[in-house]
Amino acid sequence: MNTRRIAIMAIAALALAACVSAQTVTAAAVPKVVMPSAASHITLAHASIAPAAPAPLPDDQQAPPPPPVPPAPPAPPSGQKVMGGVVGSAPMPAQTPKVQIRMPRGQAVNIKVELTIVDQIGAKPPVRKTVMATIADGYDSRIRSQVIVWVKSGPSSSQAAAPLSVDISPLIEGNKIRVDLGLEYTLPDPPPSEGERAGNTQVTERLSVLLESGVSAIVSQAMDPLTDRKVTVEVKATILK
Repeated sequence: MNTRRIAIMAIAALALAACVSAQTVTAAAVPKVVMPSAASHITLAHASIAPAAPAPLPDDQQAPPPPPVPPAPPAPPSGQKVMGGVVGSAPMPAQTPKVQIRMPRGQAVNIKVELTIVDQIGAKPPVRKTVMATIADGYDSRIRSQVIVWVKSGPSSSQAAAPLSVDISPLIEGNKIRVDLGLEYTLPDPPPSEGERAGNTQVTERLSVLLESGVSAIVSQAMDPLTDRKVTVEVKATILK
């Protein structure tokens, strides 16, 4: 009986010792509260208080991650520029259009040119044909004419063309007039004797000559190599005031 009582008393003593030890630990864990002074209160009043960090959102409410940044485009090669996001050759500088100034060819006057063709066969009277044109100084003139004639050759007849082409270009040079002349002249020969075939005479000339105003000059004389026919060309140029 005494042993049981001693055991109970020992357990009670151990429980009392454990309770006292717990109260001691609790008293040591409680911090000592110190009342701040007036200066400390002012300092705390002006101190900045950092906001509390927001609580993390659940996974299903978090914002999606930002899209990936595209890579930077490669640098354009040398001699090229980027225009509107497209790499292309550098534009060529605008070229100023060339203004063509037409220089006057000659003086502001007209020149009358008279070309006379003298066609003579043997001792027969000559046949004179004159072509006249009024042309601005330094410009050109072209004259074309043609006639179709019937030529008797033996018992039959045939057609033959007799064209006349004249190109004239006058230009005043000092106190002279230079005339560039082109001439093509074709004329059938006179009717041949019985049993002979008909032919024609053709004269082609291209020449330049200096003339005095209003003075006629013979510029050429052509001969028929088979007959005694000759064709003479006279030219007169006159400046019109």
